[in-house]
Amino acid sequence: MQEDIRQYYCDVESLLVCNPKTKRRFLGELRNDVQAFIKEHEGNVSMEDIQDFFGTPETIASGFLETLVSKDIKKAISWKKVLLIGIGLVILALALWIVISLIDGHLAATGSGDSYLVDYGTLN
Repeated sequence: MQEDIRQYYCDVESLLVCNPKTKRRFLGELRNDVQAFIKEHEGNVSMEDIQDFFGTPETIASGFLETLVSKDIKKAISWKKVLLIGIGLVILALALWIVISLIDGHLAATGSGDSYLVDYGTLN
């Protein structure tokens, strides 16, 4: 039962998109509420009873996220987005540099970088 409850908390935590401080506070309150529920029923509860009373991890997380200020959610998402975009730009710049270097090396080795002027004469 304890392992099921621990997994329940982990599932809720993984679905929360907010700053770490808010997440810890919410999970602490949830743990306290679940423990109070178990004590109130003298330990005679199943995981199904807990989910029936509190909801599934998905419903708990969505209910909590509805109460959050959108600014908190945007802040949590924006840091991840900035990091991913930065990494993507570095990889793109590196790939472009490699391609240009390979083309330049190939042109230098084959001499095909030289250009020639061809005179085809005049049209009559």
